[in-house]
Amino acid sequence: MYLNTERIYKLIAIASFMVLMILQYQLISSTYTIKSNDLFKKEKNKLKVAYERAIINDKLFPGGQAIIDSVLLPKMSTLDSLYHRDPELFKKRGAEIYHQIVRQLQAGSTMDSLFAELLKKDNLDPNFKYTLVLGGISVTFDGHNFIDLLDSQPMSSPDTMTIIQGDPLLIKPHQMVSSLFISSHLKYSNRVEFSLYADKDGKTLAVLKNILPLLLLSGCCLLAVVGIYFLTFNNWVRQKKMNEMTTDFLNNITHEFNTPLATIQVASKNVRRDIPADSTGMTTINLDIIDRQAGRLDKLINQAINVSKFSPHHVEKDIYNLHELLDESVTDLRINYGKEVEIDYSPKDEEKRYHIVTNRFMFTTLLNNLVENGVKYNNRKDKLIQVWVTVQEQLIELHVKDNGNGIDKETLTHMFKKFFRGKPEYAKNGVGLGLYYVQQTVVQHDWDIKVDTVIGEGSVFTLVIPMVEVN
Repeated sequence: MYLNTERIYKLIAIASFMVLMILQYQLISSTYTIKSNDLFKKEKNKLKVAYERAIINDKLFPGGQAIIDSVLLPKMSTLDSLYHRDPELFKKRGAEIYHQIVRQLQAGSTMDSLFAELLKKDNLDPNFKYTLVLGGISVTFDGHNFIDLLDSQPMSSPDTMTIIQGDPLLIKPHQMVSSLFISSHLKYSNRVEFSLYADKDGKTLAVLKNILPLLLLSGCCLLAVVGIYFLTFNNWVRQKKMNEMTTDFLNNITHEFNTPLATIQVASKNVRRDIPADSTGMTTINLDIIDRQAGRLDKLINQAINVSKFSPHHVEKDIYNLHELLDESVTDLRINYGKEVEIDYSPKDEEKRYHIVTNRFMFTTLLNNLVENGVKYNNRKDKLIQVWVTVQEQLIELHVKDNGNGIDKETLTHMFKKFFRGKPEYAKNGVGLGLYYVQQTVVQHDWDIKVDTVIGEGSVFTLVIPMVEVN
């Protein structure tokens, strides 16, 4: 299925934005988790110390050990007998006893008063809430081997954890304050595992406030990326449409001009054939004007055609001797301008050995455009164009200097744009494609171009071209 360039760019942009959103989400989510885990860490450490000190000779809460022993000790001999005689009945009876202990622990819990006392004693925020969880109970008959009362699951399994008191939503690993495993190695004793979880009300809001700078920065970055993308994309679409319209216009207008122009040139030749060769009348003068202006118009049309058909992907290049290219071009330019312009090119012997990779037609056109630009924007009576070559390491610098008007700063920033012809008061005949073609040729060849100019004295265009070694 065919996808145009615009749609491809949109799909790439959407995919990139989605990846960016996912990365931003991962960043914020990870930061939230880290901050959430670290928040109130000092307060939780105080709670841990205070809680474990409060039950140093007890289990779960003050009085918890007594509740467990009141249920479990009277039944230890029965459990011992069942464990050795009938393991299945032991499992059933053990589960019943376990649940009986849980019910009595829940009914006799003093955890509310203990937790409130701990918060007050350590000057902690009263908005802290807790959850007390029983992880499991096991018994030993010989002081060595412990058997879980809930035999189906190991100790600390989520399925055997029972809430004695508190909010089930607090049971998360990073909210655990204390986890204890208390046992005795006496015969007919027990082992109890329990944990205390605690957190503060409004923690989510506190964490969000803590990471607010990151949230604002991420949001601003996303908005900036989206805004820049839309501005860039809309500008690109607008420029693309303008370029397409310009190219279509040039193609149509050159086609429409070529036919009547060719007709004018043929008609001029036919008329000139019918008049005497030595005629100097108005007819001959007018024919000369017609031929000259037709030639100028033909030159402008060809220049527009060359630019509109310019494609950097279909340029054939070869190795050429730089001196031969320059000598040929300068000779043609001298004939073209005659005595109107002095073109100085005096190569040194070593310059005749320099070679470059280029497209012959594009190089010649580039040099013609630079010279034409130097002549066109030159109000001096004695116009001078100087062409010379220097070498810096393996780079050839081709200089084209004129003694024209110079280029102001504003024009310098725009002169390589298509159809730019300078300020109205300085604009000359032409369509503003000469320097644009120069710039496109430089880009295609991966060269560099520099411009030095002084108002009232002239300009120097310097092309930096890699040298090619030829055996």
